[in-house]
Amino acid sequence: MRPDDFSRTAHFHPSVFHASAGPLLEAATEERSTGAMRYRCPVNASFVLVTEEPILASLKANPALRRRCPACGEMHLLCAAGG
Repeated sequence: MRPDDFSRTAHFHPSVFHASAGPLLEAATEERSTGAMRYRCPVNASFVLVTEEPILASLKANPALRRRCPACGEMHLLCAAGG
């Protein structure tokens, strides 16, 4: 066995550390008439609709929520618009 076989970082692909050292990009959410939340991805400017009930509940309870963006794969800080 090689020493790298025992290293914890040997199991991670280098791409996971892409933006881990920088600050989270903020994305303002707006509530839709259906109760879902929508935000614009700050990386590629596409709209993302959040419909999962646990995420919506935690976003309403805590107006700043970290979430991995399905559009770009990076972590964003979702902030309730007006809050």
